[in-house]
Amino acid sequence: MRKMRLSENMKLSSKNRFGVCSVQMIIILMSVVLISSFIIESTHITFKSISRKESAIQESLWGESIFQIIDVYLIQSLEEVYNTPPEILFTNSDESDKIKIKILRYSLFELWNTQVRKIGNKLSNSNILQNIEIKYKSIDKMAYVYDNSYGVNCFKINRDMITKNISSSEDFALTISVKVEKNGDRYVYSKDYFFKIPMYSDELINKEKNYYKDESNVKPWVNNFEFDTENTLVKSEVYYEKN
Repeated sequence: MRKMRLSENMKLSSKNRFGVCSVQMIIILMSVVLISSFIIESTHITFKSISRKESAIQESLWGESIFQIIDVYLIQSLEEVYNTPPEILFTNSDESDKIKIKILRYSLFELWNTQVRKIGNKLSNSNILQNIEIKYKSIDKMAYVYDNSYGVNCFKINRDMITKNISSSEDFALTISVKVEKNGDRYVYSKDYFFKIPMYSDELINKEKNYYKDESNVKPWVNNFEFDTENTLVKSEVYYEKN
């Protein structure tokens, strides 16, 4: 039988310096498989990373939506308490400067003590949260007062909202935290607030004093201060924890 001549590219490498032997082909194929597996795994990891980032972005957007509502309610609450200071502040013998500070302290205390709770009640009935299927659970707050003692000069937690060291709105800070539920997960979203609130003028204080001196005026004096988020609130970014 006539022997068949092997083609050049199938000869052993010892006799074919420029060809490819079967062993080399196996090695190349294995390398290709390994590289392909690495690429697939890397792609899978990349997709997972992108997915996590997308989830984090979406979760952050939920928090931003919640606090856009809270910002509006907070401004409304500030207007409410600052425009209706108690009569007793104007019927005592305090000087105008002391009355100004007392009005501010009263307003900030009420903002912390009663208004944050009212904001929570409004959130629980918010159509916006219902539309994005976020369930309100609870709201909490933490007050801070600025300590300008030598070597301190920073905000410190003011758990009981003691106001004696507050002489301007810049001495006060507030953190509001909201617990919500979405798709079976629970989130606590928080935001820090600092305030720029103008003092009452001497002229306005004198008007209110005279108003209450007139015993025929039985209704409380109501002022017309208007605030907005841009000029009144200095805010942090929204931050959150997921349970």
